[in-house]
Amino acid sequence: MGRVYTTFIFCLLGLSKLIAQGTMHKQNGHFIAQLDFFGNYPVKSTAGHIKGGSLDYGNGFTNTDQKKYTEKGITVYGLVKSAVLKVDWWTLFGEPTEQYQFEWISSGYYDISFNDSKGKLITTKINKQNLTKYPDLLKRFNNLGPTEMAFEIKWKMGRPTEADVKKMEEKYTLDANFYSGLGLNYLNANRLYNTNVKNSSLLFESTGITPFSTPSIRSREEFLGISKGDHTDTDIKRILSWWQFCQTHTIDGFRVVKQDWPIDEMKAIAEKYLAYENGEEEPTPQEQIAKAEQKNKNTQAYGKDDFWGDAVEEENNVEIFREPNTVGLKSKNKIIVKYNSKDYDIRNTENSKVFILDHRCFFDMMHGIISFIDHKGRTIYINGSESFYASGAYDTYSIFSKKSESGVIRELLYQHSSKINMPKKIKLTYAEVVNDINNYNNVGGVSTLKYFFQIMEVERLYIDFNTMSLIKKETMFRPFYKKYTNRNGIQNVKCY
Repeated sequence: MGRVYTTFIFCLLGLSKLIAQGTMHKQNGHFIAQLDFFGNYPVKSTAGHIKGGSLDYGNGFTNTDQKKYTEKGITVYGLVKSAVLKVDWWTLFGEPTEQYQFEWISSGYYDISFNDSKGKLITTKINKQNLTKYPDLLKRFNNLGPTEMAFEIKWKMGRPTEADVKKMEEKYTLDANFYSGLGLNYLNANRLYNTNVKNSSLLFESTGITPFSTPSIRSREEFLGISKGDHTDTDIKRILSWWQFCQTHTIDGFRVVKQDWPIDEMKAIAEKYLAYENGEEEPTPQEQIAKAEQKNKNTQAYGKDDFWGDAVEEENNVEIFREPNTVGLKSKNKIIVKYNSKDYDIRNTENSKVFILDHRCFFDMMHGIISFIDHKGRTIYINGSESFYASGAYDTYSIFSKKSESGVIRELLYQHSSKINMPKKIKLTYAEVVNDINNYNNVGGVSTLKYFFQIMEVERLYIDFNTMSLIKKETMFRPFYKKYTNRNGIQNVKCY
């Protein structure tokens, strides 16, 4: 019977006639694909390299030179030059297991249109080459990247070898009923499966950087894109066994179904660039600062007992002052720097020439945003970052800086009377934070508050407060949210 059905199944499936967009590559039990949206991504290997899209980029991507991205009345386009979604499918304990990495390459520019504070339409091009004279803006440009992405992959079952079909027949009793009706339908070569890659399955990085990724397992029906209850458990097992036995699968199409770009940051870069160019603000290139500081280090302090000597002395007697709506640093009667106390607060550190600048914006319940300033009011950069998550860490000589973030992992309802704490702990692995988020159980009843929890990849920075230099760093992961709902609908967290 096995021999008859082996021949019969190849005839029914008609695999030799299948013409598809591209085929996945099977290696050590893994199905690999590199879904190249524009057909121009510099992949290191051609295995599973599948080119998609069209001349007008009909792949769902925006923020390209062909498709505009619009949000909050701001329109940008041109930033994305190349993009690839790396796909890895395999089975683990009989369950379909997935792992995805999204990479993209910047064109080096973007066009942007927006209304300024007076309602005037501003249209300009931000070119990376023009930002080299403004290192602060160049760094911000290089850090641009998507904050949300989701994809759809349409695919069909591939061709197993004759030996694989024999294994299938040995595992299941493949009688005539299997090849008729439902059985024929779900194993037919023309049956299209639809796998959705959710935002929560991805981490995002800036241009040219491969993000951290972790495997995930979900329901069999969800992976295959079929409705629960349409097939029996036995049928689902047969489908996945066939899927596993195949030597390849054919990708029929892939596209972007959701995306979110940091529109506010792109606008802020444009506004700052125009202000620098028009002479409305004074740029502070890092190279000039470093040069001036080095010169100061080599200059002997003026120590005579006169007016100028007092000025030198004042730098060593800097203190925090607070007035109505104002907080800042001063030396005697000389104000060094001041801030609106509604937005910031200042605290001392063990180093008399270093101060903590607390950002008074809405933050999650676990981690406040801080910066460091010196006794002259200048921002102190550590490991290339200027703002950090403290979580009390400055007391233990460590702080956290953001590297990348995932999509939404889970929407959590919160009841203030609940005795179960919201997820808040920073962990060494991504999986541990996922577990914390998924284990949260609201037992307090219905709530109007809902938090869209995500995971942020951070670097824990151990610093020497005497020199404000980096001692060591390690990668960790923290739960956070940047959107939540209340009675007024979805709210955006001001900083996170």
